[in-house]
Amino acid sequence: MKRMICLFLMLVLCISTCSCRGENSHLYKIKGNYIYFGSFPTSLKADNVSISYDADSNGYYLGSDNEYYVKQTVKLADQNELSAYVNNGIIFNNRTYYFKVEKIKWKIISKQNDIALLHCDNIIFANAFKSSTGNTPFSNNNYENSDIRKWLTTDFYNSAFTKEEKEIIKRTAVDNSYESSPISASQFCCNDTNDNVFLLSYKDVLNKAYDFSSNTYADDSRIKKATDYAIACGASVNYDSFDTEGTWMLRSPSDTKYTIISIDREGTIQKNKLSSSEALGIVPAIQIYL
Repeated sequence: MKRMICLFLMLVLCISTCSCRGENSHLYKIKGNYIYFGSFPTSLKADNVSISYDADSNGYYLGSDNEYYVKQTVKLADQNELSAYVNNGIIFNNRTYYFKVEKIKWKIISKQNDIALLHCDNIIFANAFKSSTGNTPFSNNNYENSDIRKWLTTDFYNSAFTKEEKEIIKRTAVDNSYESSPISASQFCCNDTNDNVFLLSYKDVLNKAYDFSSNTYADDSRIKKATDYAIACGASVNYDSFDTEGTWMLRSPSDTKYTIISIDREGTIQKNKLSSSEALGIVPAIQIYL
């Protein structure tokens, strides 16, 4: 009798577990090794789309294609440049354009059971790691107290995900120890953090299990293209080409208190990028329950 009860309970548990798996699938779309999840301004508006005059409570404008758009005045990383090629055309510095709010494309770089580690497939925005270089009790490459961490966990998190989407984002224990950074920068390492959105580390982008090259040299696995919106917001790219590869930042410190580790346009790991540079591309990472 006890054996039958145990078998029954195991069956109920199994059915319950199976029924829970995949219940979040309506919140994302999987294509191969990529997931489309959350929304953020991405592409330059097509010429044949007209925009409503008034923005909604989120600051979004409704287009004639029933898609939502944001208004942005172009601020190229190099203010001496007059224009830049983007994926959907050409934009001119200091002019105002509309950019479509689209599903964010993430690459699945790791999956364990029903939890997936996602890394954004594009540079989606540009900002400084730490804008201030004045007196502070923390070094300017301290990720725990950085401007970029605040932007990711508040501004981006709240604008990119709905309440329902937030419920399947796993708060991640983010390793900021010296093991995650170059040995030469160990003195600038900070406390570990627990974040819903974060940047990858120096150690992460050398991890073959995440589909990255295990050396620091130029490699396609680390190349990221900037979205139209990111370029308009100041992400540094080659303005004279439709090849929109850009430089993007990691959360790891470099050898001085004002520098961090970054990835250049060719996928090379670079040291000594100024943390105050507002042209640094942002490529977020998250974990979600599938």
